[in-house]
Amino acid sequence: MTTIPGLAATSMVRGRRVFLAGIDWLPVTLRAGKNVKSEARRQGADRVVSYRYRDRQKHPQWVMGLVNWSALALPKGCKDGYALALLIVPQLKGSGYAIIAIDRTHYGFVSSIDGVLINDLVGDKATIVQTQKKLSPV
Repeated sequence: MTTIPGLAATSMVRGRRVFLAGIDWLPVTLRAGKNVKSEARRQGADRVVSYRYRDRQKHPQWVMGLVNWSALALPKGCKDGYALALLIVPQLKGSGYAIIAIDRTHYGFVSSIDGVLINDLVGDKATIVQTQKKLSPV
């Protein structure tokens, strides 16, 4: 597991695949959405993942996840990177959250509302439990 300060993604390597949790997700203006890679470079990232969704008024919205791939201490041969949150959100069936164990001391927290990614966090057990309590109804 590697965490990057600034662009704080946490990597999990499985074979040659890299799964990233805790990605910094930023809204993208429609104008910047046409050139997401350039916008990511301006923000200091060397890799970017983006996705598009429709808000409640059915207007298209873009979000980009920024990663500093070169700062990750990855084994040789790792090429493919996947945003773990974007793999989990469809499994939540609209709105909900998931907590996953990343290693023995770190957990990931992914939440969505109406199928839109809201949280992609990594922390110790206490941090994730605190986040869960904030988002769960009383």
